[in-house]
Amino acid sequence: MMLKKSTIFACACMLLGLPLASSFASSAQAAQDKQKSPQVYEYMLPNGLKVLIKPDHRMPVAMVQVWYKVGGIDESVGCSGMSHMLEHMMFKGTKHVPEGEFAKIVHDLGGSLNAGTSDDFTYYHEMIPVNGLDKVLSLEADRMQNLRFSEAGFLKERDVVMEERRMRYEDKPANLVYEQFYVAAHTGGPYRHLAIGWANDIAQYSMRDMVNWYHQYYGPNNAILVVVGDVNPAHVHHLAKKYFGRVHAINKVEQKTYAIPAHQVKRSINMHVTANVPQYWMAFPATNFREDAQQSYALDVMAALLNGASGLIAKDFVRGKEWLTEGSAYYDGMVRGDSLFTLSATPAPGHSVPEVKEALQGLLTQLCRSPISKADLNRVKARMIADRVYQKDSIYKQALELGYLETVGLGYAFADEYVAALRKVTAKQVQVAACDVVDFDRMTEATLVPEKTTQNNGQNSG
Repeated sequence: MMLKKSTIFACACMLLGLPLASSFASSAQAAQDKQKSPQVYEYMLPNGLKVLIKPDHRMPVAMVQVWYKVGGIDESVGCSGMSHMLEHMMFKGTKHVPEGEFAKIVHDLGGSLNAGTSDDFTYYHEMIPVNGLDKVLSLEADRMQNLRFSEAGFLKERDVVMEERRMRYEDKPANLVYEQFYVAAHTGGPYRHLAIGWANDIAQYSMRDMVNWYHQYYGPNNAILVVVGDVNPAHVHHLAKKYFGRVHAINKVEQKTYAIPAHQVKRSINMHVTANVPQYWMAFPATNFREDAQQSYALDVMAALLNGASGLIAKDFVRGKEWLTEGSAYYDGMVRGDSLFTLSATPAPGHSVPEVKEALQGLLTQLCRSPISKADLNRVKARMIADRVYQKDSIYKQALELGYLETVGLGYAFADEYVAALRKVTAKQVQVAACDVVDFDRMTEATLVPEKTTQNNGQNSG
Protein backbone atom coordinates (compact mmCIF):
# COMPACT_ATOMS: atom_id res chain seq x y z
CA MET A 1 0.00 0.00 0.00
CA MET A 2 1.37 3.41 -0.97
CA LEU A 3 0.97 6.27 1.48
CA LYS A 4 0.95 10.03 1.51
CA LYS A 5 2.74 11.29 4.58
CA SER A 6 0.34 14.13 5.18
CA THR A 7 -2.60 11.73 5.19
CA ILE A 8 -1.15 9.99 8.22
CA PHE A 9 -0.66 13.07 10.35
CA ALA A 10 -3.71 14.96 9.12
CA CYS A 11 -5.89 11.95 9.91
CA ALA A 12 -4.15 11.63 13.27
CA CYS A 13 -1.78 11.84 2.82
CA MET A 14 12.77 4.46 0.61
CA LEU A 15 22.46 0.85 5.55
CA LEU A 16 24.41 -4.97 10.72
CA GLY A 17 25.28 -6.09 16.25
CA LEU A 18 24.56 -5.10 19.85
CA PRO A 19 24.65 -7.43 22.87
CA LEU A 20 21.39 -8.60 24.37
CA ALA A 21 20.77 -8.28 28.10
CA SER A 22 18.72 -10.54 30.36
CA SER A 23 17.21 -7.75 32.44
CA PHE A 24 15.84 -4.37 31.52
CA ALA A 25 14.08 -3.32 34.71
CA SER A 26 16.34 -0.38 35.55
CA SER A 27 16.34 0.99 31.99
CA ALA A 28 12.57 0.63 31.74
CA GLN A 29 12.06 2.56 34.95
CA ALA A 30 14.39 5.30 33.76
CA ALA A 31 12.45 5.53 30.50
CA GLN A 32 9.17 5.85 32.38
CA ASP A 33 10.65 8.60 34.55
CA LYS A 34 11.59 10.52 31.40
CA GLN A 35 8.25 10.24 29.65
CA LYS A 36 7.57 13.16 27.35
CA SER A 37 3.82 12.67 27.70
CA PRO A 38 1.87 11.24 30.66
CA GLN A 39 -0.27 9.25 28.20
CA VAL A 40 2.58 7.48 26.40
CA TYR A 41 4.91 4.89 27.95
CA GLU A 42 8.32 4.68 26.31
CA TYR A 43 10.84 1.85 26.60
CA MET A 44 14.08 0.99 24.83
CA LEU A 45 15.12 -2.64 24.58
CA PRO A 46 18.85 -3.44 24.79
CA ASN A 47 18.89 -4.36 21.09
CA GLY A 48 17.74 -0.84 20.16
CA LEU A 49 14.00 -1.38 19.61
CA LYS A 50 11.97 1.60 20.80
CA VAL A 51 8.58 0.64 22.25
CA LEU A 52 5.75 3.17 22.58
CA ILE A 53 2.58 2.18 24.43
CA LYS A 54 -0.56 4.28 24.82
CA PRO A 55 -3.43 2.83 26.87
CA ASP A 56 -6.96 3.50 25.63
CA HIS A 57 -9.51 1.40 27.50
CA ARG A 58 -12.68 2.36 25.65
CA MET A 59 -12.85 -0.93 23.74
CA PRO A 60 -11.19 -4.35 24.25
CA VAL A 61 -9.00 -4.00 21.16
CA ALA A 62 -5.38 -3.16 20.40
CA MET A 63 -3.57 -1.62 17.45
CA VAL A 64 -0.08 -3.03 16.85
CA GLN A 65 2.28 -1.24 14.47
CA VAL A 66 5.90 -1.94 13.58
CA TRP A 67 7.67 0.94 11.85
CA TYR A 68 10.94 0.63 9.93
CA LYS A 69 13.03 3.70 9.15
CA VAL A 70 13.39 3.02 5.46
CA GLY A 71 11.50 4.32 2.44
CA GLY A 72 11.98 5.89 -0.95
CA ILE A 73 14.36 8.51 0.46
CA ASP A 74 16.90 5.77 1.22
CA GLU A 75 16.94 4.29 -2.28
CA SER A 76 19.78 5.09 -4.68
CA VAL A 77 19.64 5.26 -8.47
CA GLY A 78 18.55 1.91 -9.85
CA CYS A 79 17.01 0.83 -6.53
CA SER A 80 13.79 2.86 -6.64
CA GLY A 81 10.81 1.12 -5.06
CA MET A 82 12.94 -1.43 -3.17
CA SER A 83 11.30 -0.63 0.18
CA HIS A 84 7.82 -1.10 -1.27
CA MET A 85 8.82 -4.39 -2.90
CA LEU A 86 10.14 -5.67 0.44
CA GLU A 87 6.85 -4.69 2.06
CA HIS A 88 5.18 -7.18 -0.28
CA MET A 89 7.77 -9.86 0.49
CA MET A 90 7.09 -9.52 4.24
CA PHE A 91 3.83 -11.44 3.70
CA LYS A 92 5.51 -14.41 1.96
CA GLY A 93 6.14 -16.39 5.15
CA THR A 94 9.03 -17.15 7.49
CA LYS A 95 11.03 -20.18 8.61
CA HIS A 96 8.28 -20.88 11.14
CA VAL A 97 5.10 -19.46 9.57
CA PRO A 98 4.03 -20.58 6.05
CA GLU A 99 2.93 -18.05 3.44
CA GLY A 100 -0.61 -16.86 4.13
CA GLU A 101 -0.62 -18.12 7.71
CA PHE A 102 0.13 -14.71 9.26
CA ALA A 103 -3.01 -13.18 7.72
CA LYS A 104 -5.07 -16.29 8.51
CA ILE A 105 -4.11 -16.14 12.20
CA VAL A 106 -4.96 -12.44 12.46
CA HIS A 107 -8.31 -12.93 10.70
CA ASP A 108 -9.13 -15.96 12.87
CA LEU A 109 -8.54 -13.76 15.90
CA GLY A 110 -11.18 -11.40 14.50
CA GLY A 111 -8.61 -8.81 13.45
CA SER A 112 -7.35 -7.08 10.31
CA LEU A 113 -3.92 -6.22 8.95
CA ASN A 114 -2.17 -4.18 6.31
CA ALA A 115 1.06 -2.32 5.58
CA GLY A 116 2.29 0.80 3.84
CA THR A 117 5.39 2.35 2.31
CA SER A 118 6.08 6.05 1.88
CA ASP A 119 9.01 8.29 1.03
CA ASP A 120 10.24 8.17 4.64
CA PHE A 121 9.24 4.82 6.17
CA THR A 122 7.61 1.39 5.90
CA TYR A 123 5.14 0.15 8.49
CA TYR A 124 2.96 -2.87 9.29
CA HIS A 125 -0.17 -2.91 11.42
CA GLU A 126 -2.76 -5.22 12.95
CA MET A 127 -6.04 -4.29 14.64
CA ILE A 128 -6.92 -7.15 16.98
CA PRO A 129 -8.97 -8.10 20.04
CA VAL A 130 -6.67 -7.49 22.96
CA ASN A 131 -6.46 -11.20 23.78
CA GLY A 132 -4.58 -11.70 20.49
CA LEU A 133 -1.77 -9.32 21.43
CA ASP A 134 0.64 -12.04 22.54
CA LYS A 135 0.29 -13.95 19.26
CA VAL A 136 0.58 -10.93 16.99
CA LEU A 137 3.71 -9.63 18.70
CA SER A 138 5.31 -13.05 18.30
CA LEU A 139 4.44 -13.03 14.58
CA GLU A 140 5.87 -9.55 14.01
CA ALA A 141 9.08 -10.40 15.87
CA ASP A 142 9.39 -13.59 13.82
CA ARG A 143 9.23 -11.85 10.47
CA MET A 144 11.63 -9.15 11.64
CA GLN A 145 14.40 -11.79 11.65
CA ASN A 146 13.22 -14.99 9.92
CA LEU A 147 11.73 -13.91 6.60
CA ARG A 148 11.85 -16.70 4.02
CA PHE A 149 12.76 -15.93 0.42
CA SER A 150 12.16 -18.17 -2.58
CA GLU A 151 12.89 -17.40 -6.21
CA ALA A 152 9.41 -18.41 -7.33
CA GLY A 153 7.71 -16.34 -4.64
CA PHE A 154 9.92 -13.36 -5.38
CA LEU A 155 9.24 -13.41 -9.13
CA LYS A 156 5.50 -13.74 -8.55
CA GLU A 157 5.46 -10.79 -6.17
CA ARG A 158 7.59 -8.69 -8.51
CA ASP A 159 4.93 -9.18 -11.18
CA VAL A 160 2.29 -8.09 -8.64
CA VAL A 161 4.21 -4.89 -7.93
CA MET A 162 4.62 -4.21 -11.66
CA GLU A 163 0.88 -4.60 -12.10
CA GLU A 164 0.23 -2.32 -9.13
CA ARG A 165 2.39 0.33 -10.75
CA ARG A 166 0.56 -0.06 -14.07
CA MET A 167 -2.82 0.31 -12.37
CA ARG A 168 -1.80 3.31 -10.26
CA TYR A 169 0.22 5.25 -12.82
CA GLU A 170 0.41 4.04 -16.42
CA ASP A 171 -3.39 3.52 -16.45
CA LYS A 172 -4.16 6.78 -14.61
CA PRO A 173 -3.15 9.83 -16.63
CA ALA A 174 -3.30 12.32 -13.77
CA ASN A 175 -1.04 10.16 -11.60
CA LEU A 176 1.39 9.68 -14.47
CA VAL A 177 1.72 13.44 -14.93
CA TYR A 178 1.92 13.99 -11.18
CA GLU A 179 4.87 11.59 -10.97
CA GLN A 180 6.85 13.67 -13.46
CA PHE A 181 5.82 16.84 -11.64
CA TYR A 182 6.91 15.38 -8.28
CA VAL A 183 10.35 14.40 -9.57
CA ALA A 184 10.92 17.75 -11.26
CA ALA A 185 9.85 19.68 -8.14
CA HIS A 186 12.29 17.68 -6.00
CA THR A 187 15.25 18.07 -8.37
CA GLY A 188 18.42 18.26 -6.31
CA GLY A 189 16.69 16.86 -3.21
CA PRO A 190 16.52 13.35 -1.73
CA TYR A 191 13.05 12.52 -3.07
CA ARG A 192 14.19 11.42 -6.51
CA HIS A 193 11.18 9.19 -7.23
CA LEU A 194 7.84 8.11 -5.82
CA ALA A 195 7.91 5.31 -3.28
CA ILE A 196 6.53 2.76 -5.74
CA GLY A 197 9.64 3.14 -7.91
CA TRP A 198 10.27 3.29 -11.65
CA ALA A 199 9.03 0.43 -13.83
CA ASN A 200 12.47 -0.25 -15.32
CA ASP A 201 13.99 -0.57 -11.83
CA ILE A 202 11.24 -2.91 -10.60
CA ALA A 203 11.69 -5.12 -13.67
CA GLN A 204 15.36 -5.75 -12.89
CA TYR A 205 15.12 -6.46 -9.14
CA SER A 206 16.74 -9.74 -8.10
CA MET A 207 15.93 -11.86 -5.07
CA ARG A 208 19.44 -11.08 -3.78
CA ASP A 209 18.51 -7.37 -3.85
CA MET A 210 15.57 -8.10 -1.55
CA VAL A 211 17.60 -10.25 0.82
CA ASN A 212 20.27 -7.54 1.10
CA TRP A 213 17.67 -4.79 1.65
CA TYR A 214 16.00 -6.85 4.36
CA HIS A 215 19.23 -7.48 6.27
CA GLN A 216 20.35 -3.89 5.78
CA TYR A 217 17.28 -2.17 7.23
CA TYR A 218 15.06 -4.65 9.07
CA GLY A 219 16.31 -4.90 12.61
CA PRO A 220 15.16 -3.79 16.06
CA ASN A 221 17.54 -0.83 16.20
CA ASN A 222 16.01 0.57 13.02
CA ALA A 223 12.41 -0.02 14.12
CA ILE A 224 9.71 1.27 16.45
CA LEU A 225 6.97 -0.87 18.02
CA VAL A 226 3.75 1.03 18.76
CA VAL A 227 0.86 -0.47 20.71
CA VAL A 228 -2.32 1.50 21.45
CA GLY A 229 -5.50 0.16 23.04
CA ASP A 230 -6.91 -1.67 26.01
CA VAL A 231 -3.51 -2.74 27.31
CA ASN A 232 -1.37 -2.66 30.43
CA PRO A 233 1.97 -0.97 29.60
CA ALA A 234 3.99 -3.24 31.89
CA HIS A 235 2.45 -6.33 30.25
CA VAL A 236 3.13 -5.04 26.72
CA HIS A 237 6.71 -4.25 27.74
CA HIS A 238 7.06 -7.80 29.04
CA LEU A 239 5.79 -9.24 25.75
CA ALA A 240 8.07 -6.94 23.74
CA LYS A 241 11.09 -8.20 25.70
CA LYS A 242 9.90 -11.80 25.36
CA TYR A 243 9.56 -11.75 21.58
CA PHE A 244 11.58 -8.84 20.19
CA GLY A 245 14.30 -8.92 22.84
CA ARG A 246 15.84 -12.01 21.26
CA VAL A 247 16.12 -10.38 17.80
CA HIS A 248 19.71 -9.39 17.04
CA ALA A 249 20.45 -5.80 16.12
CA ILE A 250 21.71 -4.93 12.65
CA ASN A 251 24.60 -2.63 11.82
CA LYS A 252 23.70 0.93 12.70
CA VAL A 253 21.72 2.70 9.99
CA GLU A 254 22.63 6.34 9.45
CA GLN A 255 19.49 8.48 9.54
CA LYS A 256 20.40 11.34 7.25
CA THR A 257 18.84 14.79 7.29
CA TYR A 258 18.61 17.02 4.26
CA ALA A 259 18.51 20.75 3.63
CA ILE A 260 16.28 22.40 1.05
CA PRO A 261 18.02 22.27 -2.36
CA ALA A 262 18.59 25.56 -4.11
CA HIS A 263 16.00 26.10 -6.86
CA GLN A 264 17.20 28.84 -9.19
CA VAL A 265 15.03 28.22 -12.23
CA LYS A 266 11.40 27.75 -13.17
CA ARG A 267 10.47 24.28 -14.39
CA SER A 268 7.46 23.65 -16.62
CA ILE A 269 6.11 20.28 -17.71
CA ASN A 270 3.42 19.69 -20.32
CA MET A 271 2.34 16.08 -20.85
CA HIS A 272 -0.10 15.00 -23.54
CA VAL A 273 -1.99 11.97 -22.26
CA THR A 274 -5.27 10.24 -22.97
CA ALA A 275 -7.74 12.01 -20.70
CA ASN A 276 -11.00 13.94 -20.80
CA VAL A 277 -10.07 17.06 -18.83
CA PRO A 278 -6.91 19.08 -18.24
CA GLN A 279 -5.26 19.44 -14.83
CA TYR A 280 -2.70 21.84 -13.43
CA TRP A 281 -0.16 21.73 -10.56
CA MET A 282 2.30 24.25 -9.14
CA ALA A 283 4.85 23.74 -6.35
CA PHE A 284 7.36 25.87 -4.43
CA PRO A 285 10.34 24.69 -2.37
CA ALA A 286 9.46 25.02 1.32
CA THR A 287 11.03 24.51 4.71
CA ASN A 288 10.21 21.67 7.08
CA PHE A 289 9.64 21.57 10.84
CA ARG A 290 13.23 20.63 11.63
CA GLU A 291 14.61 23.64 9.78
CA ASP A 292 12.09 26.36 10.60
CA ALA A 293 9.21 25.33 12.85
CA GLN A 294 7.59 28.77 12.98
CA GLN A 295 7.34 29.06 9.22
CA SER A 296 6.15 25.45 8.92
CA TYR A 297 3.25 26.13 11.30
CA ALA A 298 2.36 29.20 9.22
CA LEU A 299 2.46 27.14 6.02
CA ASP A 300 0.17 24.54 7.62
CA VAL A 301 -2.31 27.33 8.34
CA MET A 302 -1.90 28.73 4.84
CA ALA A 303 -2.67 25.35 3.24
CA ALA A 304 -5.74 24.94 5.47
CA LEU A 305 -6.89 28.45 4.56
CA LEU A 306 -6.86 27.52 0.88
CA ASN A 307 -8.32 24.03 1.30
CA GLY A 308 -11.70 22.51 1.97
CA ALA A 309 -15.28 23.45 1.22
CA SER A 310 -14.86 26.73 3.11
CA GLY A 311 -11.33 27.41 1.83
CA LEU A 312 -10.38 30.30 -0.43
CA ILE A 313 -9.94 28.14 -3.54
CA ALA A 314 -13.45 26.71 -3.30
CA LYS A 315 -15.01 29.97 -2.14
CA ASP A 316 -13.50 32.13 -4.89
CA PHE A 317 -13.10 29.82 -7.87
CA VAL A 318 -15.28 26.72 -7.44
CA ARG A 319 -18.46 28.29 -6.06
CA GLY A 320 -17.58 31.92 -6.86
CA LYS A 321 -16.34 32.51 -10.40
CA GLU A 322 -16.83 28.81 -11.21
CA TRP A 323 -13.51 28.59 -13.01
CA LEU A 324 -12.63 25.29 -11.30
CA THR A 325 -14.40 22.02 -10.67
CA GLU A 326 -11.93 21.34 -7.85
CA GLY A 327 -8.74 22.70 -6.36
CA SER A 328 -6.53 22.07 -3.35
CA ALA A 329 -3.37 23.07 -1.52
CA TYR A 330 -0.90 20.68 0.09
CA TYR A 331 1.98 21.17 2.51
CA ASP A 332 3.80 18.59 4.61
CA GLY A 333 6.67 19.84 6.74
CA MET A 334 6.85 16.66 8.83
CA VAL A 335 9.38 14.95 6.59
CA ARG A 336 12.95 13.68 6.63
CA GLY A 337 13.84 15.54 3.43
CA ASP A 338 12.88 18.67 1.54
CA SER A 339 9.30 19.85 1.41
CA LEU A 340 7.03 21.60 -1.08
CA PHE A 341 4.03 23.87 -0.96
CA THR A 342 1.79 22.55 -3.73
CA LEU A 343 -1.47 23.63 -5.35
CA SER A 344 -3.54 21.74 -7.90
CA ALA A 345 -6.72 22.49 -9.83
CA THR A 346 -9.01 21.20 -12.55
CA PRO A 347 -10.57 23.78 -14.89
CA ALA A 348 -14.35 23.86 -15.16
CA PRO A 349 -15.88 23.30 -18.62
CA GLY A 350 -15.32 26.39 -20.75
CA HIS A 351 -12.25 27.48 -18.82
CA SER A 352 -8.59 26.93 -19.55
CA VAL A 353 -5.37 26.10 -17.72
CA PRO A 354 -4.07 29.68 -18.15
CA GLU A 355 -7.17 30.91 -16.30
CA VAL A 356 -6.57 28.35 -13.56
CA LYS A 357 -2.95 29.42 -13.25
CA GLU A 358 -4.01 33.05 -13.04
CA ALA A 359 -6.53 32.21 -10.32
CA LEU A 360 -4.03 30.36 -8.14
CA GLN A 361 -1.30 32.95 -8.62
CA GLY A 362 -3.74 35.69 -7.73
CA LEU A 363 -4.70 33.98 -4.48
CA LEU A 364 -1.08 33.47 -3.47
CA THR A 365 -0.15 37.05 -4.38
CA GLN A 366 -2.99 38.37 -2.25
CA LEU A 367 -1.84 36.28 0.73
CA CYS A 368 1.58 37.86 0.38
CA ARG A 369 0.30 41.42 0.00
CA SER A 370 -1.92 41.61 3.05
CA PRO A 371 -2.61 39.58 6.21
CA ILE A 372 -5.68 37.40 6.34
CA SER A 373 -8.56 38.55 8.51
CA LYS A 374 -8.72 37.63 12.16
CA ALA A 375 -12.01 35.83 11.52
CA ASP A 376 -10.50 33.69 8.77
CA LEU A 377 -7.45 32.92 10.88
CA ASN A 378 -9.53 31.87 13.90
CA ARG A 379 -11.88 29.79 11.75
CA VAL A 380 -9.04 27.89 10.11
CA LYS A 381 -7.17 27.25 13.34
CA ALA A 382 -10.36 26.06 15.04
CA ARG A 383 -10.96 23.57 12.23
CA MET A 384 -7.36 22.33 12.35
CA ILE A 385 -7.48 21.86 16.11
CA ALA A 386 -10.85 20.09 15.87
CA ASP A 387 -9.38 17.67 13.34
CA ARG A 388 -6.57 16.89 15.78
CA VAL A 389 -9.09 16.24 18.55
CA TYR A 390 -11.32 14.01 16.43
CA GLN A 391 -8.43 11.72 15.55
CA LYS A 392 -8.22 10.69 19.20
CA ASP A 393 -11.41 8.69 18.63
CA SER A 394 -9.39 6.16 16.63
CA ILE A 395 -6.68 4.02 18.19
CA TYR A 396 -5.43 3.39 14.65
CA LYS A 397 -4.85 7.10 14.10
CA GLN A 398 -3.36 7.55 17.56
CA ALA A 399 -0.82 4.84 16.77
CA LEU A 400 -0.13 6.31 13.34
CA GLU A 401 0.68 9.64 14.91
CA LEU A 402 3.11 8.13 17.42
CA GLY A 403 4.94 5.98 14.89
CA TYR A 404 5.01 8.58 12.17
CA LEU A 405 6.43 11.38 14.32
CA GLU A 406 9.06 9.11 15.82
CA THR A 407 10.09 7.70 12.46
CA VAL A 408 10.61 11.06 10.74
CA GLY A 409 12.66 12.29 13.70
CA LEU A 410 10.30 14.82 15.29
CA GLY A 411 9.42 12.65 18.28
CA TYR A 412 5.96 11.77 19.54
CA ALA A 413 5.94 14.70 22.00
CA PHE A 414 5.58 16.92 18.94
CA ALA A 415 1.90 15.93 18.87
CA ASP A 416 1.35 17.66 22.20
CA GLU A 417 3.33 20.71 21.11
CA TYR A 418 1.53 21.07 17.79
CA VAL A 419 -1.82 22.44 18.98
CA ALA A 420 -0.23 24.89 21.44
CA ALA A 421 2.09 26.21 18.73
CA LEU A 422 -0.73 26.34 16.19
CA ARG A 423 -2.78 28.59 18.46
CA LYS A 424 0.07 31.12 18.44
CA VAL A 425 0.29 31.49 14.66
CA THR A 426 -0.50 35.05 13.61
CA ALA A 427 -1.89 36.49 10.39
CA LYS A 428 1.41 38.31 9.93
CA GLN A 429 3.35 35.04 10.14
CA VAL A 430 1.14 33.54 7.45
CA GLN A 431 1.75 36.57 5.26
CA VAL A 432 5.52 36.40 5.76
CA ALA A 433 5.52 32.67 5.00
CA ALA A 434 3.59 33.29 1.78
CA CYS A 435 6.08 35.95 0.70
CA ASP A 436 9.10 33.78 1.57
CA VAL A 437 7.88 30.65 -0.19
CA VAL A 438 5.91 31.89 -3.20
CA ASP A 439 8.28 32.77 -6.04
CA PHE A 440 6.78 32.30 -9.47
CA ASP A 441 10.25 32.46 -11.06
CA ARG A 442 11.39 29.40 -9.07
CA MET A 443 8.27 27.26 -9.08
CA THR A 444 7.68 23.92 -10.75
CA GLU A 445 4.46 23.60 -12.74
CA ALA A 446 2.86 20.79 -14.69
CA THR A 447 -0.07 20.63 -17.07
CA LEU A 448 -1.98 17.55 -18.11
CA VAL A 449 -2.94 18.19 -21.72
CA PRO A 450 -5.83 15.84 -22.61
CA GLU A 451 -5.83 13.92 -25.83
CA LYS A 452 -9.12 12.14 -26.48
CA THR A 453 -9.02 8.51 -27.57
CA THR A 454 -9.92 7.67 -31.17
CA GLN A 455 -13.23 6.26 -29.94
CA ASN A 456 -14.04 9.43 -28.05
CA ASN A 457 -13.10 11.60 -31.02
CA GLY A 458 -15.41 9.59 -33.19
CA GLN A 459 -18.26 10.01 -30.74
CA ASN A 460 -17.63 13.73 -30.39
CA SER A 461 -17.55 14.32 -34.12
CA GLY A 462 -20.68 12.28 -34.74
